[in-house]
Amino acid sequence: MPRDVFRTGEIAVICRVAPRTVFNWLDSGLLEGYRLPRSRDWRVTRESLVRFLEENGMPIRFLIEYEIEKAYKRRAKIASKKSVATSE
Repeated sequence: MPRDVFRTGEIAVICRVAPRTVFNWLDSGLLEGYRLPRSRDWRVTRESLVRFLEENGMPIRFLIEYEIEKAYKRRAKIASKKSVATSE
């Protein structure tokens, strides 16, 4: 299931850039996002991220590959927990 909101570190991985680059995009308005209240943390909606990728010639497959990888890791973690619970 696709995520609705992404953190700056995740966007850096997806776009294959340094986290500081993502902050620069956000600070300059190139990437649309919002700050969490009483925090320095940013969040970016999936819609904004897709628009940013398209407008800047970055392949959407970067996002899709990231989401697939995360889904496999979640499933492996769940399967691991189930096998530990059944072996006890």
